[in-house]
Amino acid sequence: MFYWLINLDDASVDSKSLSFSGKSALIDTGTTNMIIPPDDAKAIHDKIPESEFDSQSNLYIIPCDTTAVVSLKFGGVDYEIPARDLIYLPISGTQCLSSIMPGEIFGPNLWLVGQTFIKNVYSVFDVKNQKVGFAHS
Repeated sequence: MFYWLINLDDASVDSKSLSFSGKSALIDTGTTNMIIPPDDAKAIHDKIPESEFDSQSNLYIIPCDTTAVVSLKFGGVDYEIPARDLIYLPISGTQCLSSIMPGEIFGPNLWLVGQTFIKNVYSVFDVKNQKVGFAHS
């Protein structure tokens, strides 16, 4: 199995940096959501108005009508995840499960980044040079 592992410079919510450093992202075209360390997921959701943690499901609930925009920074460039793509699944008329989920796949500094992010960028996977590139869509 081949993984695309790249440096994650930072993340922000509504253009407010979360000052993450020392993080890596495993870019996975076969994963729907983002699974990130619990402390990082909390930092992001703390900046999304009216979000709450559901300890029973170990997931975050956000308003279905959220306008929050999460951005990931790779190579010094911010790439936005629009509010509509932060929603994984509606659970009521006003509450939805967040597509950014807490979980520690390979340690406290590794994010599993799937379609929640990838569908918002043009992606190039250069096998020969072992590089990943993104461009705004």
